[in-house]
Amino acid sequence: MRRFSPAAALFLRRSLAAALLSGPRSLVHASLLEESPSAHVSSAMSVQYHQWSSAAGGDDDEVLEAFSQDCCTDVGGRVVDGSACTAYVEKLCRSGDLPVAVRILCQLHDENIHVGLDTYNMLLEQTGEVNNFILFAKVFRYLLLSKIAPDLTSYTNVAKALHKLDDYELILKFVRQVLEITHDRDPTVMNRIIFATAKYGHIDKSLIIFEELKKDQRLDVVTFNTILDMLGKTGQVDQMLHEVKLMNELGHSPDIVTYNTVINCLRRLGRLDQCKIFAREMLERDENVTSTFNLCVPGTNWWP
Repeated sequence: MRRFSPAAALFLRRSLAAALLSGPRSLVHASLLEESPSAHVSSAMSVQYHQWSSAAGGDDDEVLEAFSQDCCTDVGGRVVDGSACTAYVEKLCRSGDLPVAVRILCQLHDENIHVGLDTYNMLLEQTGEVNNFILFAKVFRYLLLSKIAPDLTSYTNVAKALHKLDDYELILKFVRQVLEITHDRDPTVMNRIIFATAKYGHIDKSLIIFEELKKDQRLDVVTFNTILDMLGKTGQVDQMLHEVKLMNELGHSPDIVTYNTVINCLRRLGRLDQCKIFAREMLERDENVTSTFNLCVPGTNWWP
């Protein structure tokens, strides 16, 4: 009888679990929120959910045993070759065994060993393509915890994953997790998520994220500039002006990008009186900003 390697045997055992991850939306929702399925889920579906949950937690020893045998670890099971681990995770990813790949990623994180950005992006892309937002959120969380800066590809993958997600509660759960991890950093990560999501055509989801950021006031000028540009391009002038007012109330002084964005939008829509108001405000705030504006927008003469 043919005997499989530990990794191959584990892959076969976990195939069913991977298939269940693409199951009903209610079960996926319960998994991400770490809840039990609600009462309206059929008993058969509930049994499937609990079987998957038990399998996902009960195979850890087998996952790590296969990892130790197939990868470079010492007698204590500690990783000694980071490059071999990266190759191992990417092999699992290419074979479609994403739950095991993410479990290994967790193990490496616990040992303060991080794979490269390309590997994280591969996992983000693959988990996003199979619509497994649970695993996707875990991979992105490990990427942020690794202190490796996500790149354009990373944020594009986030935008694509959010594009497929219609449950706004799950989106907010994801945002809160990101905010928790980045609480001691500037808002760059969330700013780029908002920008990528809006660029991908999901203005409503960008605004939902923006409203969540308002609650904790995890905002800066860049956050507002991104939202103002998005609102201006979609013709939502009143909402744009409301956010400019809020920006001032929260103590975030407009910069050249703010004025450029607002004035160009108002000019395009024929709101010349409003253009003059903002141009006058810009002139009163900072002559240096005005000079920069003249250089950036030659021929502009909106102020009286």
